[in-house]
Amino acid sequence: ISGAYKGIYLPVLLMGAYWLLPRADSYFMRAMYHPSVLKQYVFAAPAGELPDWHAARPRYRNMVSIYDDFLAFVDEGLSDGETYYDFANAPLLYALAGVELPTYIFQTGYQISESLQSHTLNSLAQLHREERLPYVLFAQGIEGWDELDGAHNVLRSYRIAEFIYRHYQPCLRASQLDIWLDRRWLGPGVDEGNCVEAVTARRDFSQGLVERLQTLGASSPQQYVAYGFLPLVWAAEDEVVEEVRRTVSLRVVSEAESTVLTAQQGQSACGEYPCYLDLRVNSDAPEKVIVSFDGRQQFSFMVDAGSIDYRIRLSVLWDWYRQQEIPDIVLKAGGTVSIENAELVVLQ
Repeated sequence: ISGAYKGIYLPVLLMGAYWLLPRADSYFMRAMYHPSVLKQYVFAAPAGELPDWHAARPRYRNMVSIYDDFLAFVDEGLSDGETYYDFANAPLLYALAGVELPTYIFQTGYQISESLQSHTLNSLAQLHREERLPYVLFAQGIEGWDELDGAHNVLRSYRIAEFIYRHYQPCLRASQLDIWLDRRWLGPGVDEGNCVEAVTARRDFSQGLVERLQTLGASSPQQYVAYGFLPLVWAAEDEVVEEVRRTVSLRVVSEAESTVLTAQQGQSACGEYPCYLDLRVNSDAPEKVIVSFDGRQQFSFMVDAGSIDYRIRLSVLWDWYRQQEIPDIVLKAGGTVSIENAELVVLQ
C-alpha cells in the first residue's frame, strides 16, 4: 500500500467490518427460518411461530423403522397411568412412545452422583410400589450405546442398576431392545426363561407383534464391564455408607497363568445386597487384570505399580447378582501381578 493510502486503510477496514458483520448474522438467522430448513428440521422455528402449513403437524415423528416393534409393544403393553424406565440411553423413545416421564432427570448418562441416583430411585420406587412401572428398557445391544463415553451404564449408575436387578427380570427383546419385566408378574406357573407368557397373559398384544418378540433367557445380558482405575479410587477415597452385613475371606490360589479366589463351599453370595470385592494387589507396573467367573470373562480393572488396595463393586454385575453361592473368581494379567489379600464385603 502506497504512502498516500496508508492513512485511510485502517478506517476503511473497520467500517467494512462494522457494516458486514451484523448483516452476516442477519443472513444466518434468515437462513435458519427458510421454509426448506423448517420443513427438514421441525424444531428450528420458535414456539408459537410455526407456519400455518406446519402448525397442525407433530413436532417429531418416528422416521426409523427399527423401533417400530418397541413402540408397538409400549403402545399395546401399557395401561393408563403406566410408563417404563429407560436405562439404555434412548430417551427420545419416551417422546415417540408418548408416555409419561418416570423421573425428573431422564437421561441415563447424567445419573452419576449419589444425590442424583437417590432422587431418581425415589421416583422409581414410588412408581414400582404403585405398580405403574411394569417394564425397564435395560439395554440397546448396539455396540457403544450401553457404554457411552466408555463407562458402562451399570457402573455409572450402579445403585439404579442394583434396584433393577432386585425388582425386574430379563424378559424379551423388541426392535433389538432388551426389556425387563416386573418380577411380580412372574407367577408360580411361569418359566423365568420365557416370561413373554406372563406379559401376554396380562396385556392384549397383536398376534403379529407377539410372533416377532424374542425371549431373553435368565443369563441375559452378557455383560463385560471395564472398571479402569475406579477400584483404586473407591478403595482410597470413598467411604462405605452402608453397614457391613458380613465379610467373607477368600483363599488365594496361584496357578501357572492365573490366580483363583475361592470361598468355603456352600458360602452364599451377596443375594439382593450390595457387595464389594476388596483386594490388595502387588504389581511391578501398571497392568490390566481380566476377571472371570461362571465360565466367562466378566470385567477388567487396572492396577498400578506397588502394593495397593482395590475395591470392586461386584453387585453391579447381573451374573454375580444371580449367584446363589460364591463362585471361583479367576484373575489374569499380562505382567507380574500377585494377590496378597481378598475379601468379599456384603453390605446392608
